[in-house]
Amino acid sequence: MLISKRNKFIFVHIDKNGGTSIRNSLNKYHDRKGIFLLSNKIDKIFRVKIFNRNFLLGRYILNFLNKFLKIENNFLSYHHRLKLLNKNQMKKYFKFCVIRNPIDRFYSLYYHNLSHKHSSGFIFAKKGISKFLNEFVIKKKIYSQADYITDNGKILVDDLILFDRLDKDYKRVTKKIIKKKISLIHLNKKKINNKQKLNHKDLQKLKRYFREDFKIYKLLMNKKNVI
Repeated sequence: MLISKRNKFIFVHIDKNGGTSIRNSLNKYHDRKGIFLLSNKIDKIFRVKIFNRNFLLGRYILNFLNKFLKIENNFLSYHHRLKLLNKNQMKKYFKFCVIRNPIDRFYSLYYHNLSHKHSSGFIFAKKGISKFLNEFVIKKKIYSQADYITDNGKILVDDLILFDRLDKDYKRVTKKIIKKKISLIHLNKKKINNKQKLNHKDLQKLKRYFREDFKIYKLLMNKKNVI
């Protein structure tokens, strides 16, 4: 999550949705970098592994402390859920994120974990795409896009950028938050050859698991009001 106190906006960084490119583009408006870096250092150091499962003790402590702090002083993680922030203070900020086709996001998540040995899903990804879906994404309850931006079904952001219209929508949003249109430089784009595909049964499981994401995505694709 990226927050700008000066420009009063919050970017909700959903993993595998082009967030790195947007973070890089808006980096100079991120005026809480010191707190953010400290937060992620604590997050990485204070972790305990029990029965092959990681417990993020540092993150639990930081989220507790955040309840007593102003939003601009919150200890935020890269991929922070919006509902963890103070609801009243949040009203003062313009909040936005990127929404992606859930199937494309899943494939991107799979190949990212497969190519990074230190990622939490690597041991599952190397077993194959079906194992990754069933044993990692579904069993370990990996966050959906809706998990990042909703609370009890209510969407908390003020605007949504559609991944399929990333450049156009990003210019529209930057016009709102910093009064000028910014062209996006795309980072972390990788071309994958011989891409694995989910079988029909697993594809149906994925659609059920990410059903809320599909609802939001389809409405955006049809240019209907989501918020």
